[in-house]
Amino acid sequence: MNIWNWPTMMKARLGSRTVNILQILLLCTVGSVVLLRDSIGVGIELTLNTASPVEANVMDNLIGPKRNIASVEEKSVRELESVVVEEQQPPPRHPEKSRAPVVIEESPTVAANGEEKASIESNNVKPQEHQNPPVKDERAKRKKQKKPRKEEEVLIQEIQQPPVDDSNEQGGSSNLTASEPFSLGKNPKNWDQLRLGWLEKYPFMRTTPNGKPRMLMITGTQPWACKNPGGDHLMLKSIKNKIDYCRQHDIELFYNLAHLDREMSSYWAKLPIIRKLMLTHPEIEWFFWMDADAMFTDMLFEIPMETYGDYNLVMWGYDKGIYTERAWIAVNNGVFFFRNCQWSLDLLEMWAPMGPEGTVRNEWGKLFTEFLTKRPVMPADDQSALVYLLLTKPELRAKVKLEWAYELSGYWLDFVYKFEELMVTPGNHPGQGDKRWPFVVHFTGCQPCSGNNNPVYTSDTCAQQMERAFNFADNQVLQAMGFQHENLNSSYTKRIFEDTEEPLENLGPNTWATAAVSYGV
Repeated sequence: MNIWNWPTMMKARLGSRTVNILQILLLCTVGSVVLLRDSIGVGIELTLNTASPVEANVMDNLIGPKRNIASVEEKSVRELESVVVEEQQPPPRHPEKSRAPVVIEESPTVAANGEEKASIESNNVKPQEHQNPPVKDERAKRKKQKKPRKEEEVLIQEIQQPPVDDSNEQGGSSNLTASEPFSLGKNPKNWDQLRLGWLEKYPFMRTTPNGKPRMLMITGTQPWACKNPGGDHLMLKSIKNKIDYCRQHDIELFYNLAHLDREMSSYWAKLPIIRKLMLTHPEIEWFFWMDADAMFTDMLFEIPMETYGDYNLVMWGYDKGIYTERAWIAVNNGVFFFRNCQWSLDLLEMWAPMGPEGTVRNEWGKLFTEFLTKRPVMPADDQSALVYLLLTKPELRAKVKLEWAYELSGYWLDFVYKFEELMVTPGNHPGQGDKRWPFVVHFTGCQPCSGNNNPVYTSDTCAQQMERAFNFADNQVLQAMGFQHENLNSSYTKRIFEDTEEPLENLGPNTWATAAVSYGV
């Protein structure tokens, strides 16, 4: 009897359906036996790849007929360990057609931002013998080749200085070269006449309800969350401080969170927004720029704008520092007043071409470091650029007022540890604005949002002293309502006088004027 005819015989006796079921069961049994045989040593096999002869030899030893792991020779074990390390790299798709990897040579090229990058050239493709050193050796090799990070030169003096450049976060590299011109946009050549015509059409827009020339404060931060853990909270207190002052002094406020020009990143971002607001708000006579890390500490001080009739740009600084010493820190660009006029638009047009991020900014930075006194090696900043313009274009100087009479941008370390002393010194009170009671305290170099502060002082020191400056100013707001902070280090408040039956007795027309009663002013 032919055993291969058993399905026909069984069908005849048991029926076709029953035989089909038996066939399926038989096939499942055979498959299980095969799988069971191949699964022996599977825990080791999963970590291997049969792409190389060494691995194939090890696999034969592991899953051969004897299937006894203990019988693997000591040499094979060492080879196995080596293979496991090597196979951290992805295996080739077709092991049977494995070939030497292709190495692409990298040739250095100067990128748009002045840094050296690698460009891939198709003509430099060539084969190389397969070499796969252990991972640890390769990592050690890369570690040796890594160049140490170059520390930026830091001025240890307690001086005013611009913030650390956060360009890598705030913008995009420019494709411009140092010889290509950059412009913020088309400027009218008769802006003064155009603006005058508009104001004649809308004369009620010239002044505030109190008859003052209209002023707009511009401040802001970057459009994303602060990296520094407490940065957003400090920025909130900073804008609250500015709102309090502007509300009391009839100043409008524009808080900016947008980058209007990606090439003009970091501290250069102020130029595009100032220009745009000039051209879209002809009713504004003066623009008041104030950095986010600057705070008002004299809420009663009235800016003497009537004394600036002959000037178009007012900022803290001193003539000797610029015109004799050529010091890049002889002015501070963190707080300044800018008149809405053709002269200002022309200055912005001369100023902006030094700021595009990348090659342009890097090349101008080198020039500024050579030209100005004690300037560290770094990309061009707007403050150094303005000093450079004032030195190389004397015709600009007649319209620039370097203010020294009051603390328009007081260096924070000169005042933050003296607040308690200032409050109890006879004759000191809000409204003076000078060293007795500083108008503005500027935390230059602290970088409360990014945390990239000057290493001369810590982030904790900056944060603590910003809180104290805020509380010092906030007391002048709260005292008119009968409260003040428990102390300058505390956010908690305490009552300093009770309500009376005559709450309007000492209230003047400016109901937001603060501290007048408390300080006897």
